[in-house]
Amino acid sequence: MHENNPLLIMYAQDLRNIFREIIAEEIKKDPYYSLSKEGERLLTLKEAAAYCNVCTRTLTTRVKNGDLKNGGTGRKYLFKVKDLDEFMFNDRNSSK
Repeated sequence: MHENNPLLIMYAQDLRNIFREIIAEEIKKDPYYSLSKEGERLLTLKEAAAYCNVCTRTLTTRVKNGDLKNGGTGRKYLFKVKDLDEFMFNDRNSSK
């Protein structure tokens, strides 16, 4: 080793924490990235529609009818994955 480059010894857990912090900061730079108060990732309208395999109009109609929770404000729709799962499961049961 060169004398000008000091040897750095680090525990694996410390290195993992550094990587987690770097990755978390990079993810937050995504303009569509949102978190709920509980820290759960929220999906945009388009992401939620793709997740549920329905069109965006279906989701907006269900939000307006009160069948689906929306975490967004105004014209911005944000959905928790667990709410979408509940919506899809209950929707299948109610159509039978």
